[in-house]
Amino acid sequence: MKAFNPEKVIFSELKIVFLLLSAGTLALLFSRTEIQPEISLHPWLSGLFQHTVFPGTTWTIILRVLFIAASTFLARILAVRHFDIPARDYMLVAVLPIIHFTINDWNIGLLTSVYWTVFLLMLFLLIPGSTNRSENRSTLTAALICGLLLLNGAFAFLFFLAGIVIMISMHTFSIRNVMIWITGFMAPAFFVISYYEFSGISGIVFNNPETFIQSNQLFQFNFSPAFYASPVLLFLLALSVHSRMSEFKISIRRSYSAMLLALTLLLPAILASAVNSSLMFSLLGLASAMYWIKNIYISQRKFPFFILWLLPILLPVLYYFVLKL
Repeated sequence: MKAFNPEKVIFSELKIVFLLLSAGTLALLFSRTEIQPEISLHPWLSGLFQHTVFPGTTWTIILRVLFIAASTFLARILAVRHFDIPARDYMLVAVLPIIHFTINDWNIGLLTSVYWTVFLLMLFLLIPGSTNRSENRSTLTAALICGLLLLNGAFAFLFFLAGIVIMISMHTFSIRNVMIWITGFMAPAFFVISYYEFSGISGIVFNNPETFIQSNQLFQFNFSPAFYASPVLLFLLALSVHSRMSEFKISIRRSYSAMLLALTLLLPAILASAVNSSLMFSLLGLASAMYWIKNIYISQRKFPFFILWLLPILLPVLYYFVLKL
């Protein structure tokens, strides 16, 4: 029996069908979203901005689209350089925007696009060989970017731990890198608190330390059961890839391990506010796409291949309509 070649099918005329179906799915999801630009910021930022920011419809659309484009670009670079996906792949670029627009709330969608970009940029900068920059500069840049999230609450501390785990997984962990990571991560918070101190409004932080972890929002979520399909799908896709790790190069194994362990450390965010839970579930969706694309290319049988091929078309639509019930 002739061996099944998934790449031959992927790059055949079926490519046009997949792209048309993806475009149709994206258009359907986009058309059913409602834009009400209103973003609630962390109380500690009240010295810089109003608690609720109204960026306007135009800016909300522009910013979300730009961050989606940035995260998609980073995901493709990571997939090609570190997860051994062919450079001419088109499927991942088509699928990621579809996953984004399953979030019909544009405010959460904008935050999601930001967190996707930060997570992927952290992987991009901390996995060796991604850039020509020195290891120290890459570590510092990643730490500064993740540290900006600290201004939006305690969820960022999980990113801090995730960065450490990525360094351990990629064998770049050292006392020097940890010190650089801590310094860069704390720098944005240090500058904001210093500004408050010089402006005489440091009480925003020091008189309300309990607001950093807003305990009144913990466990305040009530999602549809369909929401929890995301971690189940990720588990199945990851299990399929990791069960064949012996077939991959060591660098590819380390990259997958780094991403999976980083996500595992971010999981406690699900127990936080409804917004953080939505952000975490969206990150699981991102990881599912990264494992999905690998499963597509290592498929050895036609039936599993076509099931995987249909997943990004059927699941987002079903997922969206279940949530709307």
